[in-house]
Amino acid sequence: MSTTSTDLLTQMSPGAIAWINQQIGPLLSAHPIEKGHHAIWHCHSIQGEFILRSPNQRPYYGTDYQREQLLLQALRGRDWAIQGQFYSPNEPWLLYRYIPGKMLTAQSFLTTPQLFDELCDILVWTHCQTISLGKNANRDMQDYLKRYLERATFAPSEAKTQAQQWLTRFPKVHCLCLNHHDLTPANLLQTDSGHLAILDWEYAAFSAKGWDEATLLHSFELTDAQHAKLSELSSISQQQLSLYQTACELLDLCWYSQRPLSQAHVTAWQQWQIRLQQ
Repeated sequence: MSTTSTDLLTQMSPGAIAWINQQIGPLLSAHPIEKGHHAIWHCHSIQGEFILRSPNQRPYYGTDYQREQLLLQALRGRDWAIQGQFYSPNEPWLLYRYIPGKMLTAQSFLTTPQLFDELCDILVWTHCQTISLGKNANRDMQDYLKRYLERATFAPSEAKTQAQQWLTRFPKVHCLCLNHHDLTPANLLQTDSGHLAILDWEYAAFSAKGWDEATLLHSFELTDAQHAKLSELSSISQQQLSLYQTACELLDLCWYSQRPLSQAHVTAWQQWQIRLQQ
């Protein structure tokens, strides 16, 4: 067993180790995934390659392991979703089979438009779901944004004040649908077979219709036709969709502002303030 495998096992209880052995056999190797904050591991056993996520990964507002477990059960059998299994509610290690492929970039839908078409088909499916996700199934996006802004310790004070004032006018939404909430290039994969797979469902919840479409408009470069398609799928006005894009950008800025900012992120805050006044 490799040294990194030993490092992983020291984080696990005897019960969790026994569960891993039962699911995939003894670990041959385990390596932390880059940018996974030493909480996501790429594991090898005699049964193949797997991803193991620590219960301590990203303990931020919006995550709920019980909700995620119920959702992954509902997604079972969908070839575009991870097939995950949790160890226990009290110690929720998540295990799923490794999906070989490459992460998308912001330009991927321009160069490989069939992936965009596949994603649109998935959005049609998710938006129609009425599955039960427990007591924390619904998310108030105004409260969600406020919580992240509170955590933005290193945000420029003037920008933070302006964002707080803007959020007081953020509309309450009653038309909800199932949103992934993190459809960024890092969470979308082109598999070796050329199809789309979606990772990291821990933030998914029922929230404002059009939120996933706004995230995609914020995160990817798109053709005019693709932009129009997302607007159509959202079933909301262009004004409301633009509002959600502004909110998605604010979420990104708050995420990065939980640690000292680079000059690029300071500039991004300034640009967000300018757009808010337009």
